[in-house]
Amino acid sequence: EFSTMQEQRKIKTVSPVHGTLTICLGLFVLTFLMFIKNFYGESFRSFYTFYLIERFELSIPASQMMLFLFLIAAALGVLIGGIIGDRIGRYRTIWISILGPLPLTLVLPYADLFWTGILTIVINLIMASAFASILIYAIDHLPTRIGLIGGPFYGLNFGLGGVAAGFLGILAWIPQIYKIWVQKRADGISLPTFSFIASALILWLISVSYTHLTLPTNREV
Repeated sequence: EFSTMQEQRKIKTVSPVHGTLTICLGLFVLTFLMFIKNFYGESFRSFYTFYLIERFELSIPASQMMLFLFLIAAALGVLIGGIIGDRIGRYRTIWISILGPLPLTLVLPYADLFWTGILTIVINLIMASAFASILIYAIDHLPTRIGLIGGPFYGLNFGLGGVAAGFLGILAWIPQIYKIWVQKRADGISLPTFSFIASALILWLISVSYTHLTLPTNREV
């Protein structure tokens, strides 16, 4: 019965539903939305506990419990977002997920500890609600390539989070870079010295990568 349903689906979707330009543009927009959502969410995962400890003087266990509630909200948001998307439509769900947290994030820096916990949970709940809608929208662009779309988009959801974490780490390190190397107060390590070491390391990595790519493989030998 399952194979019969698959054959019927293939017959119905032999011709592409959308044009090539529409597919590329749609997947680009969906990927960009996912990147923005992960970029914002990763800022919470990386710095939320430090913010709570510094601003409200919470203990480490208490701040980690707040982070745990924040992460639980993401799981609930994905589940609730899928249900709501079936009722009001995926298009509206994505818009609500993107624009809904905006006023809450503007209020968040001025909230006390109690409302900080409430606001962060609601923000993550709303942001995570569009994951299912974005994934289904991507599958609708290429209905005959469910594995091709589903796999990369699900993996992309974690990969973009890692990219955002690295970028935010560099961004948070900029004041330390200026204080240490520009003002030359790092035990004799100045900015030119650091630049030389970094450039040498980059050139070494490029040379190693080039050598690895140009060496003949076992089959070619």
